[in-house]
Amino acid sequence: MRVTRGTGYLYFAYDVGQVIDLDAAAHLLTVPAEPAVVRHRRPAPRYFQYEEPPLRVRLGVPALPIGGRSTHEGAEAVLFDFGAASIRYTVPLEGPFEGLIPLSAAMEEETGPLVEDAKLRITGLLEAVRAAVTNPHLAALAEDYVVYRIAELDPPTLPADLLGAHGAELARILRGERAELSADEVQDALSARIAYGVSDLTLVDWNAALVFDEDAEDACSVLEYVNTQLLEMRLLDGKLDRSLDRCYEAVSSKRFRLPFVPLDVRRIGRMQVDGALLYERVRNALKLLGDQYLSRLYRLAAGRFHLAEWHGSIQRKLEAIESVYGKLFDRASTRRMEFLEWMIVLLILVDVVLSLAG
Repeated sequence: MRVTRGTGYLYFAYDVGQVIDLDAAAHLLTVPAEPAVVRHRRPAPRYFQYEEPPLRVRLGVPALPIGGRSTHEGAEAVLFDFGAASIRYTVPLEGPFEGLIPLSAAMEEETGPLVEDAKLRITGLLEAVRAAVTNPHLAALAEDYVVYRIAELDPPTLPADLLGAHGAELARILRGERAELSADEVQDALSARIAYGVSDLTLVDWNAALVFDEDAEDACSVLEYVNTQLLEMRLLDGKLDRSLDRCYEAVSSKRFRLPFVPLDVRRIGRMQVDGALLYERVRNALKLLGDQYLSRLYRLAAGRFHLAEWHGSIQRKLEAIESVYGKLFDRASTRRMEFLEWMIVLLILVDVVLSLAG
């Protein structure tokens, strides 16, 4: 069996700032750019769309080696308004079907040149739109993901038949494993799947996805967004960890502070607001209402990436910071009241002394 038409997509997601003004960024760019809307091949409500469509930018990139093959020339970057950027490289998949197994392993082991090039391209893109980015920076943490899109096989095979006859090979492609996998591992790798018709199938794993479809741009857009969302959740979780450490320092601090200058309260309040705003921007970037195909695909990928656990962890830490903020505010209010009471006592004492001395 051969893959006669297919493409591999390699995604690298980065955090480049707090907020990106996409309209301003579009005017600053000197390369082609357009809104990256979700195209609907299947019936879907109009409200399944980005709150503010990201900006898709076409970059001039030479072909790069990967797994004995080369990427296509050119790449695409997507800028999200919540401060993230994702870059996509494409690799041809034509050839023997079993050749996808060593290629998938190479996608895990030999991505060094691609990682370096992706960081270089994102850095250059950030410099070009820096004026449109609030608090511009390039975070050290990045998230990568691979999507294998297979449009045509020879001989023609339905995805359901392929799943039954070649499930072990599909699992090895998803996991990037050269060696044989156990039956339990194969079952786990193939457990997250979704299909709209008899001629399409999408298998989603934690580090790669297999899409059997003629046109998979809508599915790829959702998977790219989920990968970017995972990056932002991980970064926000780390920021909240550091904020909690500073909260502990503020609560345990014994330094004297004037009661009318509660610096700790303002700083903790700013941490709480910044974290909550970023959390809501990332969660609400893509409107997910209704039980439609792309909505179900999003929930499937989100479950595979354990986004619910990340959301729960972030929510608990935001609540902890809110609790610390409340305690510091109450302590500042108590000190302020005590200060005012002592001032009143002092004024009364001064009035008595002056009366006796008069």
